[in-house]
Amino acid sequence: MFHEAELEKMVVNTIANNGWEYVPAEQLPRRHSDVMVEPFVRDALIRLNPEIAEQPARADEVIYKLRSLILTVQPHDLVSQNEKFKAGL
Repeated sequence: MFHEAELEKMVVNTIANNGWEYVPAEQLPRRHSDVMVEPFVRDALIRLNPEIAEQPARADEVIYKLRSLILTVQPHDLVSQNEKFKAGL
């Protein structure tokens, strides 16, 4: 039987072995209640989208829209809210 700590360690090791960087929650540049790690999202938007890389302020526009979607989430309607969020990406 797995305990949560053992499962977490296994997942962390697996992602590290596949090239991902694990960052402990207390080291993330966000509050615990934040849904996005905005500096990471901004960096990824710039790195992955040539149009945004040309004008990095566009990343802030996308984050603003994503933040708006997050704030409108209704707990009784999470599936459709998730679909809206994905469409906004």
